Amino acid sequence: MLTPHDAALTINRLNDQRPCTAANQSRRDAELLALEHSVAIVPPLALVDQIYGDLCRIREDYPVLRSVPHTPDWAPGQLIVFLDSHATGQFQAGIFTELTDLNGELGATSTDFQAAATGGRLLIHFAEQHNPLRLDGLYTPLQGVTGTSPNLLVGTADHIDLETGEVTGPERLSTYTFTKGWGDCQAGCISMHRWVFAVNDVNVTLVSESGDPLP
Repeated sequence: MLTPHDAALTINRLNDQRPCTAANQSRRDAELLALEHSVAIVPPLALVDQIYGDLCRIREDYPVLRSVPHTPDWAPGQLIVFLDSHATGQFQAGIFTELTDLNGELGATSTDFQAAATGGRLLIHFAEQHNPLRLDGLYTPLQGVTGTSPNLLVGTADHIDLETGEVTGPERLSTYTFTKGWGDCQAGCISMHRWVFAVNDVNVTLVSESGDPLP
């Protein structure tokens, strides 16, 4: 649990040139978080780099967080597209081409079909980690498409929440909340432990730590 000393602890990293000891995990998490917090279809590199640097500094000083990865609520690079009954029949007959051009532009690699009572659904996989929430406006207007949805993930135990302010540059402030869950996480996790950090380009500050004792 958080001690008074830890609560006031601020780590200055302005001149810190230490390598990132959790580089692969932090890069992956940074790409996912940037994807969620951007209006772009793919994660902006500048935002990825900023979040990556923040995560490296946090995990360097709090090694326990190297084992708390970010798990999004949906699968990146996947999109569910719902078809009406007419389009479903065309798809099953191999003559539905309404998605061909857009799929090609976005780098779709495969499509899985599942029939439904009032139409069908397509699970489209993309080569890049596209944000499915940003693709809805591209696919929904197409003829035969009745809507789209992310491919939702269930049973996620560990995740990172990011809040960013409107200020950019050295004065910017980002808040990272790391949550570690365990115990029947398919039903929502029985136990949880959280760490909250305030981060800017100079400092990493542990704001609070709370929850169940770590296993």
